[in-house]
Amino acid sequence: MVAAMSTPQPLQPSESKRLAPLVVAGYILAVVMPPAGLAIGVILLTRPPKTAFKQGLWIIALSVLVGFVFFVALILSSHSAGAATEGGE
Repeated sequence: MVAAMSTPQPLQPSESKRLAPLVVAGYILAVVMPPAGLAIGVILLTRPPKTAFKQGLWIIALSVLVGFVFFVALILSSHSAGAATEGGE
């Protein structure tokens, strides 16, 4: 009967600890492979703790930013490679 009157322990700290590896992987993949980081960010948006939601937003923003930088670098490098081959002939 005493156990029934004790207050339940909050689930948030253990939930945050459980999601910590996913958050770390999300940040790493957001830089290395932006589409995978974007997917992990979306997964974190659906998790219950509010901290996971905030981390998911940051991971999505980082993935979009790095993806944009990669895209611009790819376009600029292909443009400069085309100009170098045209000028060499």
